[in-house]
Amino acid sequence: MLLRTITGLMLLPLLLILLFAPLWAVTLGVAAISTLATYEVLSHWPTPIKKRIRLAACCLTPFVYTLIYLDVQPYYYMALFFVFLLLMFFEVLADYDNFGFFGLVGVCFCGAVFPALYSSMVRIAALPDHAFLAIIPFLITISSDAFALFAGKLFGKHRLAPVVSPRKTIEGSVGGFVCCVGVMLGYGAVVSLLGAQVDYLRLFVYAAVGGVLAQTGDLSMSAVKRSLGIKDFGKVFPGHGGILDRFDSLLFVAPIVEILIYSLPAVTLL
Repeated sequence: MLLRTITGLMLLPLLLILLFAPLWAVTLGVAAISTLATYEVLSHWPTPIKKRIRLAACCLTPFVYTLIYLDVQPYYYMALFFVFLLLMFFEVLADYDNFGFFGLVGVCFCGAVFPALYSSMVRIAALPDHAFLAIIPFLITISSDAFALFAGKLFGKHRLAPVVSPRKTIEGSVGGFVCCVGVMLGYGAVVSLLGAQVDYLRLFVYAAVGGVLAQTGDLSMSAVKRSLGIKDFGKVFPGHGGILDRFDSLLFVAPIVEILIYSLPAVTLL
């Protein structure tokens, strides 16, 4: 737990970088997370997937983020995914015994879903008020993850999902949720002092929905790991595991924050 905490604190400077980094730098960073997440999952896929196919799935991500950065029309994305899917079906036909349908599912899922979900961070960073908004998904996920861990260690007695993740407890989940709400309201107080107009009721909605989805993302990836028969996706971060172990909560939080920013704006620069 100590090693996990130290690693988490070392990652905090990423939040500051996110506040001031230009859009191209944010795009590169998020693209790297998506690419490595894809590689990690496919490396453990139960159906053996050739290295060149894993590489093709990983190469899809930079193309997706290039299109996002250039803000192109939606049909470009459709064309890109169509070509990729067509190539993967050709691979199935050419090497069915070694690749097959389940390999196709793994490659298409990782190559498409991870970039699609994580890309919300890039679009948020492209908004005019990005310095106030881009940090929201990270505040939600970090506060929820960290305090769920601490509350679970201190008060945990009842298992939350005994089959998927035996160590997670209901008490830890509640603690993470409460802390997430408190952190987001504190964030609102800080940005209001910096000149932003804050709707605290809407900010509470961000925290409540985001806090639930942060834990949902965590449990969902735990279910994936359970299906793959592994403990961690990788060894990038000591005490945490791989890229996806560290950023699993962000999978669902980033898209919902993007949706809420457009449908229920809570922070606005005056």
